Amino acid sequence: MIKMLNAFSEDPDNIEDAVDDLLAQLDIKHNLLKNSVAIVYCHIGFTDAEGVYELLNSKLPFDTVGMTAVAMGGGDNFGQIAISVSVLTSDDAEFFTTVSPSLEKYSAAEVTKIAVDNITAAVGNKPVAMYYPFVPFDEVKIGVSPEEYINALNNLVTAPVFGGVASSDEADFFNSFTLHNGKRYIDSLVLFAAVGDFTPEFYTLSLTYENIGKTKANITKSKGAAIFEVNDKPVLEYFTEIGLYDSTDPLSLLMTPLVFYMGDGTSVVRSVLTIAEDGALILASSVPENGEFCVGLIHHQGVIDSAQELLTKSLKSIGDRAALFVSCAGRLWVLGTDFGAEREVINANLKNNKYNIAYAGGEVYPEKSIGLSRVQNETLI
Repeated sequence: MIKMLNAFSEDPDNIEDAVDDLLAQLDIKHNLLKNSVAIVYCHIGFTDAEGVYELLNSKLPFDTVGMTAVAMGGGDNFGQIAISVSVLTSDDAEFFTTVSPSLEKYSAAEVTKIAVDNITAAVGNKPVAMYYPFVPFDEVKIGVSPEEYINALNNLVTAPVFGGVASSDEADFFNSFTLHNGKRYIDSLVLFAAVGDFTPEFYTLSLTYENIGKTKANITKSKGAAIFEVNDKPVLEYFTEIGLYDSTDPLSLLMTPLVFYMGDGTSVVRSVLTIAEDGALILASSVPENGEFCVGLIHHQGVIDSAQELLTKSLKSIGDRAALFVSCAGRLWVLGTDFGAEREVINANLKNNKYNIAYAGGEVYPEKSIGLSRVQNETLI
């Protein structure tokens, strides 16, 4: 059994008071079991040197892992300039964590292997039930896609991979960080492994069927997460022709979901992140080369409906267990001033359950049908 303890604060400035409050909410003196780890989601303001996260970490007798996020919380506690702490504690399961080197001297695949090797050395022959990567968002900063880390994990591990990509409150997630043991990292993978004789279950839902267009287009020139041409036309010309891009409004395509068909019976959703100076469309993760896609639609009611559909599908399985949710920053932004609406759907369905949720720059989930994990956008997992 794994028990979850939750704590939450919206006070990044009164550092000692905030940490005392978080510790009081966790009450680890009376609640801790044999093995523990803390998952931390927070606004960048909590990650400064000698800030709330660093001080909190120094007072916890176990590892902390996490990332910055656009919004986070659980139950009645939810916010954007906030810190959410979920301690997983168990007498049966064990938890192992590591942080990779930076990308200064290594590729994404190389740092991922180093992280996995660190975990493997610590775990030994014990069964890993799940890996949780906290992936740096380096697409805009240095052109490294989140997919590169997850593809490397697919080649290195057999246990399911579930996690998130760091985000921040800028549209391009430029000031996003991964977190490990009190420190923040701009380009390091943080990896957490849960070990034990248990089987986690995963559910995911992105766009509902009626919100996916039926006209397919072909990518005819792309590289990594950049699309240059669609149907042999400059990408912005194509989106202008179908009425989705207005050159007088550079933000008109922001967070537009594109549904890519992978050729194996599955699909992935990629969000439009920004437009490069050369007119290329930059997506939130890698684009399938020569792939086919349809334009999707994400709106307030679609977020609510898909969240309810996911909860209906998973409720019996969840039972009275704790749950970890990762949702897309794009889903939050679509909700506008009603930004807590998706969380309210979760609350209505999980009335007595402990859970946490973070709004990420990408959602990592295991695709059961092909035995691999992928990065998705506009998705609740």
